[in-house]
Amino acid sequence: MQGLLKLTWSRTAVDIRQGLPTPGVFPNLQYLEVQRLLDTTDWLAGLGALSKLECLKLRIDVRRQVTAAAPVQLPPLARLTSLRLEFDNANDSRLPLADLPTLAELEVKSYGSVAIVSSGPATQLQHLTCLTSKLSADFSALPALRSIGVQCRTQLDPAASIAAATALTRLELLDCHVVGHNISSVHTLLRSLPPSVSCLHLGGEWSKETAAL
Repeated sequence: MQGLLKLTWSRTAVDIRQGLPTPGVFPNLQYLEVQRLLDTTDWLAGLGALSKLECLKLRIDVRRQVTAAAPVQLPPLARLTSLRLEFDNANDSRLPLADLPTLAELEVKSYGSVAIVSSGPATQLQHLTCLTSKLSADFSALPALRSIGVQCRTQLDPAASIAAATALTRLELLDCHVVGHNISSVHTLLRSLPPSVSCLHLGGEWSKETAAL
C-alpha cells in the first residue's frame, strides 16, 4: 500500500499512534485527515517523512501529555498547500512559514493562540482563518494574503497591523455579539483595513457604533 495517496483516520478508529506509528510507511500520501484527537505532539514529527503531502487536517488536545506542552509545531513540509488544525483546548501553536513554503490556505481553531512566523516575505499564504483567542503575524510579510477570517474575540497583535496586508480583499468577522466581544479592538481592526478590501462579512450582532464605522 505504499502507493496510497489519500488517508482519512476516523474518530472511531484506534489511536493513530498505535495504528500508524510511523506515517512514513505511506511515502506517497498527498492527503491526510486525522479526525480522532491526538493527545500528544510526539507523533507529529513523523509527518516530516511525507514529502509529497499537500493537504493536512488534524485535531489535537495535549492536556494529557506527560511532558510539558510546548506550542504545537509541525516539521517542515515542502509541498503542503492546505493545513487545518483544530484544538479541543487552549493549545498554542507556532507555524514558521519558512517550513511550509507552498502553504496557500491555513485554518486554525483553538481557545489558545497562534503565531505565524515569517523570516522574510512569505508569498505563498493567500487565505487565512484563525478562530483563536490571539493571532500574532507580521502582515507586511504576507504580500499575497487575499482573505482573512477571525472571530471578534480574536486579539490581533496588534489590531492595527492588518493595514500592512495590502493585497487583502476579503475580511470575515465571525461570532460577534454586542455584549461579550472586545468592541474597541474590533473598531481598531475595522478602521485599519487597507483600501484593497472590497468584501466584508460581519457575523453576529453589532452595536450602533460599529455599524457607523
